[in-house]
Amino acid sequence: MHMGVLYTPFTSCPRPRSTLGLVMSKLLDQWRGRSKMGRSEGDSMVRGRLMNRRWLLRQGILGVGGVTAGLLLSACGSIEGSVERVSVAEATPSTDGSETPSPGATPSLAIPTAIGSSEARLSELRVALPSMPPQLDPQRATWLVMQRVYGMVYNQLIRRDWNRRGEFVPSLASSWERADDTTIEITLRDDVVFHDGSPVTAEDVAFTFERSLAGDPELAVTGQFPIAELEVVDEHRIRVTTEGPDGAFELRLTKTFASVLPSAYFERVGPERFQREPIGTGPYRVVEYVPDQRIVLEAHERYFEGRPPADRVVVVAIPEVGTRVAALLNREIDVLIDLPPDQVPVVKAGGAFRVDSYAPLNANYLIVNGLKPPTDRVEIRKALSLAIDRQGIVEGLFGGHGLVPGSVQSVLDPLYIERPPLAYDPELARRLLDQAGYAGEEITFVFDSPTYYPLQREWVELMSSTWREVGLNVVLHGVEVSQRVEVSRPDTPYHLINNSTGVEADLVLYRSFGPDSLHQRLFPAGYFDDYNRIVEQARKTVDNQERARLYQQALDVMNEKVMVIVQFTINRMQALPEKIVLGPDPDFKLDLSPRNFQVLA
Repeated sequence: MHMGVLYTPFTSCPRPRSTLGLVMSKLLDQWRGRSKMGRSEGDSMVRGRLMNRRWLLRQGILGVGGVTAGLLLSACGSIEGSVERVSVAEATPSTDGSETPSPGATPSLAIPTAIGSSEARLSELRVALPSMPPQLDPQRATWLVMQRVYGMVYNQLIRRDWNRRGEFVPSLASSWERADDTTIEITLRDDVVFHDGSPVTAEDVAFTFERSLAGDPELAVTGQFPIAELEVVDEHRIRVTTEGPDGAFELRLTKTFASVLPSAYFERVGPERFQREPIGTGPYRVVEYVPDQRIVLEAHERYFEGRPPADRVVVVAIPEVGTRVAALLNREIDVLIDLPPDQVPVVKAGGAFRVDSYAPLNANYLIVNGLKPPTDRVEIRKALSLAIDRQGIVEGLFGGHGLVPGSVQSVLDPLYIERPPLAYDPELARRLLDQAGYAGEEITFVFDSPTYYPLQREWVELMSSTWREVGLNVVLHGVEVSQRVEVSRPDTPYHLINNSTGVEADLVLYRSFGPDSLHQRLFPAGYFDDYNRIVEQARKTVDNQERARLYQQALDVMNEKVMVIVQFTINRMQALPEKIVLGPDPDFKLDLSPRNFQVLA
């Protein structure tokens, strides 16, 4: 067996020759005009250097070295020439549970790592997260921190195999078949049991789907599956009829909101208790859950993929980055999730640790208010986008651990078609501002403070600097995450609001950016009618190539009218001892199954 992987958008990196945090701090000071040179001279020097990769390499800013077993999925260069691109036309859709690629095989540069022969085990694996899930029902909410834990406790009917460019492969289902455009028959494995020992049956699958149809506004799964009819054929087969052609059905089945739940146990304990004392089919079962503090899990002895390598997993919340890093270096924890880029040299200098860096199914972007002057003018919105030095931020601030996309769609999307990265063109931005008659009107920008993402304040200030250089008057407003969510509404008084999103076209272009979305309600009625017609047409076909083509047209409209301002994708990083091999998952699941997790002897 091989584990491997993941969509590394860049080639491997040289070893750093200086501390990233100290060097970047100096660069940021220069960028902000706080160095001895004064603002204009310092800004000019640093802006040029941030775009000069050779200078960055000479300064030792980029890179994470000491990679073992080829697992590090580092991002340290230009995307051109390093990503293996696969067009939709080259892929064969998987509809029967076989190992053929999913619709439009995901582009990747796979780096395989052998998993197999080691029989070594851990009595306990200690994992540190930035925060703790407030509840454990996978259909109720799907925040990123929850998905980490869901990946240990639950399984879905099918999954994406990140060793094979994210193709769809069986999980709890042994196979699935499309009888026609609206009918899918799913056959279950006959050797899967829940944590309480009860077998998984088609009734449990039906119960899982039925929750999505109940109309409960408190559930994240509500409305995710456009199902017209469910038929339990026998103990291990279920037939699903959708309301219309739905080419995204298989993709939805891989998501945590599609985790198969135990109908009898759930009905016995009720939804409130299930949030605290869940059972699933995953490699680990919850034995203790203390909100805001810890979760203790034990190995599922009858797990259908084999006994996982750790007898016990303890998940703790350590919000402060420095404390989290210190706990790793002091061997108080084994796995650190969400390591910021500026802490990589600290971890590497601390001993026999490895840092894995990988692109997630997530992109950072700005919500744009198209009703409030001056961002009601498309020239202003385009100028804001063109004045962001995305590649400079990714290389200079994130140490290369990220990529500049061409739209809101991810290169990991099964329907991805290559498009050039978003441009940095300050001269064109200035011309557009002149055409629009921009006279320095204030543009308000809300971001998280305290920051939710690593180095967010720094990247916001870097964007503010390049906006200022082209003549844009952007005023920053740092607010708590809860306040940012509150002001993300159609009547918001702000022009720009920092946000992030999943990036698979089938799941977000209609649901997150469609006619009923906040994004469209922040523009005049009818402004995106052309976009809506295209996306509606795409939703009605199961032809993967046609859907991919239509989505590219919709993305063209999004970019041309600047519905949102896409920033970049920031790699997720995890730090762990060399003896632990843990394959990352772009969908934020912490996959501790034996096919993905190994302890080296």
